[in-house]
Amino acid sequence: MKLITLLLGTFVLGLVAGIFVEDWSSPFKQTQLVRAFPAGGVYNRDFGSDDCVAPTFDENQVYESALGAIEIASQVLTRSRFVSGAKSLMATGFFRDLEDQRSVKVCPPADLYTRLKPVIEDSLYRYFMQYEQLSLASKMPDPRPELVRAVASIAFSQKPHLESDDVAFAGEDLRPFARWVLASMHPVDNQYLSTARELINGDDSLGTGAAQVAASYRVPDVLAKVETLMSGLIKDSASADGIDVESRDRLYELGYALALAGKDASNYTGPLHTLMSGKVGSYSKYGILYISPKRMCGVLRAIDGEDAIKPYEYCIDSNSPYAQ
Repeated sequence: MKLITLLLGTFVLGLVAGIFVEDWSSPFKQTQLVRAFPAGGVYNRDFGSDDCVAPTFDENQVYESALGAIEIASQVLTRSRFVSGAKSLMATGFFRDLEDQRSVKVCPPADLYTRLKPVIEDSLYRYFMQYEQLSLASKMPDPRPELVRAVASIAFSQKPHLESDDVAFAGEDLRPFARWVLASMHPVDNQYLSTARELINGDDSLGTGAAQVAASYRVPDVLAKVETLMSGLIKDSASADGIDVESRDRLYELGYALALAGKDASNYTGPLHTLMSGKVGSYSKYGILYISPKRMCGVLRAIDGEDAIKPYEYCIDSNSPYAQ
């Protein structure tokens, strides 16, 4: 009887434990990875202005007001919705509405983030970093080692790093974006290269984000691996209409990896040209449409210069849309 009671108790405890393990682990199983895309907004160290337009006097004052609010807050305030809005604007930039219901990015002043750096950089890595802090980190000129290490700890974390502030990414795993941010910082510590090299794949944004980190070191064998992954993805995902949306995102991320190597990637752009010669899927209110991969124009420009994009008319056509 005692044996039966013991076995029954063990079974019940095991069942309860199994339920609780499932309850705790299921959020991680269901977590969605964000894309390893450049930080939102108009400023990008590696891909130029991305068709942003020079600010008017009033638009320039918007940036200056945001900077001023953050500067004052660093001295006299601790929390303020106005200051939070200013930081969000610095992280994502803003758009100018056009008459034909389109909008265009507004470029920030050239020295804006140089002036922001001494005011905000120290605070970015002292707390739990979310999308906004990571985005701002990607814009810091010559980021200090402490900031680079903080971003790397998120990028290579064994557990999901979940967004809780930004509603656009709520509950999503930010590690792929952190890998993009780390890559854009062009770290000099080779430990990140060795770690990233082992994690490269084209299956998800963690693997392509690892490719971005490794490619930022401009190592030939890594660039060759990125080229091979791109070629394979194009071959496996191409259809009569073009590249599907999920494969498009992975190809874009691998394209960004090449751009991080600059001119050193010139010999590895074959699949990038193949991609740019076709169509990619884009979300629209009418369903999936297939359009030119305009976001890769800045990538090719970063590698081979302005003349390289001239064969692709959509690159210089202001009316040509970006895939959504």
